[in-house]
Amino acid sequence: MIGSFNVKTFGLSKLRNQLAMGYIEQIIRRYDVVFIMEIRDSSGTLIPSVLNILNTKDEGWNVTYSERLGLDSSSYREQYAYYYRTDHLTLLDSYQYDDGVDDGTDAFSREPFGVLFQSSHIEALKEFGLVGVHIDPDKVAEEMDALPEVIQDAEGHWDTKNIMLMGDLNADCSYISKQKLSDLRLRTDSSYLWLIGDEVDTTVSSTDCAYDR
Repeated sequence: MIGSFNVKTFGLSKLRNQLAMGYIEQIIRRYDVVFIMEIRDSSGTLIPSVLNILNTKDEGWNVTYSERLGLDSSSYREQYAYYYRTDHLTLLDSYQYDDGVDDGTDAFSREPFGVLFQSSHIEALKEFGLVGVHIDPDKVAEEMDALPEVIQDAEGHWDTKNIMLMGDLNADCSYISKQKLSDLRLRTDSSYLWLIGDEVDTTVSSTDCAYDR
């Protein structure tokens, strides 16, 4: 199973919260690979600490992660990480999309980060790529419409069409209008298949929004 999870301000305080980490660990263990967003830790200790937690009960987990991402002019930085089961998946490559200088004129506030896996459990699909991103809620339409170029770049980088785009796209409710959503190239191009529909609530708050796809 493949999952995507915006943990929301995932830093050392949440890591030290046993109740919160119990839920986070339980969710990660549901999947063969899960894409984690909003890792906020400048010390670099959180990502390996979560890996150690996973391997205390079930050895065979590994992780690959992005650099700290964000605009050069901003103090906000976050990282992406993929936690995966090594008995099901072999990591072949990781890939940080480069959209230029992080000065606010580039396409993404937090550039997409991808991985290429080989699977021993899927006969019809030996290799597949995952490209994860956390879309800026203030630039949803603009960043979403830049994603086809990311997919094309990943296809050329890995020489495969077997790629899944995933993450917190913020593409619902107040962040984007229905008209702008329907006009996105990811919607108008029939070669893209949306696995999670607009009617699905992917939040745990009182809102009813399909942010995570």
